[in-house]
Amino acid sequence: MWKIKFLAIVLPACFVAASVSLVKDELHERKLDREFLTQSEVAPLTVRNYNEKTLTRGSGDKERYIGTLHHADLSYSTQSGEHINLPQHLLTSELAEKCARRESIDIRYLIDSPQTFRLADHPRKPLSLVGVVMMGVVSLAVLAVFLRRLMR
Repeated sequence: MWKIKFLAIVLPACFVAASVSLVKDELHERKLDREFLTQSEVAPLTVRNYNEKTLTRGSGDKERYIGTLHHADLSYSTQSGEHINLPQHLLTSELAEKCARRESIDIRYLIDSPQTFRLADHPRKPLSLVGVVMMGVVSLAVLAVFLRRLMR
């Protein structure tokens, strides 16, 4: 019986903590979005040493494909002349496709923090805060119900 009570408290508490963390991260990303709109510049990205690594699990006949990691040495120069190097940077699938096709890539970097960059022509898709907040509220309600029953 104590295991059910323990799980009834711990699981909703974990969901509440996850909701708070997701909301905090999303608010930080939205702040960065505003900074990219007002305090950023565009620069061409240089890609060298593009590598792909296939991830598998198991061995022999039972080996199965998990995914592919894409790495490259990235560099760009700011308008103030600072040269930014990002050795063996993990690439998103979209950036990896552009690298494989040898397309020219423009990035947008923050003037105050040139190491922070995004693809110039690809806006970030924001997380729906309504769903995350609802998950937290429902988890909090479940936690409150079980705590109230425990207090009786």
